[in-house]
Amino acid sequence: MGETLDANTGEARRITAMHEAGHAVAVCMRGGSFLRSVHLGDAPGTGITNYRSKPCDAPFVAWAGCWAEARLAWGALSYDATDDEGYQWCDYLTGVFLDQRDDAAAVVAEYFKELAMGPLSPRELELATEETWHREMDPLWPVVQKVADRLLAGAGVNHELVVELLDHELGELQAERDPR
Repeated sequence: MGETLDANTGEARRITAMHEAGHAVAVCMRGGSFLRSVHLGDAPGTGITNYRSKPCDAPFVAWAGCWAEARLAWGALSYDATDDEGYQWCDYLTGVFLDQRDDAAAVVAEYFKELAMGPLSPRELELATEETWHREMDPLWPVVQKVADRLLAGAGVNHELVVELLDHELGELQAERDPR
């Protein structure tokens, strides 16, 4: 019984580390934002990312934590696949939002509600925005993993470190696209 509890505690910390790392990477991707601190709490499933950003970036930052959790659970499947239980990628992401204990889902929902005054329906707007945000985050999944690993190891994570990791990953992606 103790092994199961320890395994569940470890898995909860891993999920939380990914969630907070997703927030941290999203913050550092936005030029007007600044990552103040990222910490995992002592209790399983608790953590916090403290940052400053423009109000228009807050929904993306909130969404990115949920995206990172869903991406961890999705594993190596392609995004157009269906898992062994018949679930698709969008089901995983929706499931994370429905399970949130913080205000991430509320921040993102309010954002979509405020923008829904245009020609798109609220659902069309949500799909278009999430697709754009997904394309921003997906190539940076290795950075999210590195930040989460540092959090799990108890190492410090700050704005400069995350920006350095992002710059390195973006440089490698550029080199892959343009090998001279």
